[in-house]
Amino acid sequence: MSIFWLRVALAFYGVGLLYALVALTRTSDLLNRVALHAAYLGMVFHLVSLTEGVLFSGHVAIAMAHNSESLLAFLIMSVFMITYLIYNTTSPGIIVFPLVFLLTFMAATRQQPFLNLTPGMRKGWLGAHIALIFIGYAHSFSVSARACCT
Repeated sequence: MSIFWLRVALAFYGVGLLYALVALTRTSDLLNRVALHAAYLGMVFHLVSLTEGVLFSGHVAIAMAHNSESLLAFLIMSVFMITYLIYNTTSPGIIVFPLVFLLTFMAATRQQPFLNLTPGMRKGWLGAHIALIFIGYAHSFSVSARACCT
């Protein structure tokens, strides 16, 4: 059932994608508010999907590509929302919304049932490896955003 919630989140992220496409030509406060509310709802359904997957499998199954894409999309959107709350700007959304939509789309269309990991894959090294990859992604995203905005 987590695939259903992920696809609902994808629909809300699609509204954000439309915002990004329209924002390239003009800006609107109404469009900003609609995109932000859609992103909030998308994050809620995305979190429900991720939580349901963890409850079903008993662990965070990020060893498979579609699960890690989904988690990465959720984390990118979370960082965007935190940035919005601090700086009250939606300009990074022009890049964030298409990226999150693409990652969620890939995860929602290729998702397979959650599988239990073998004992060898449950060791901490796999989690540490994937966590370091995500930290690297977050760092490169923040460096490129800083270079873009300054």
